[in-house]
Amino acid sequence: MKDVNKSTAVQFVLQYLEKDKTNTMAYGDGNNDLKMFEAVAYGVAMENASEELKKVAKEITPIAEEDGIFKSFKVNGLI
Repeated sequence: MKDVNKSTAVQFVLQYLEKDKTNTMAYGDGNNDLKMFEAVAYGVAMENASEELKKVAKEITPIAEEDGIFKSFKVNGLI
């Protein structure tokens, strides 16, 4: 849909849940994730992410095949 992207989806969910972005995280690997990172408090780029996304990420984690999201969850005390 025109004008709908990952950022607008995050904003929609936060509005629906009546929450702010204080405790939000997003994971991405491409430039299409740049706006989503702006919509959350903590953006995590995968190791194979674009250089532009890595520059704005708060953390870089290994690729999915190397359990990157799991490792990031552990680092951030989510599990």
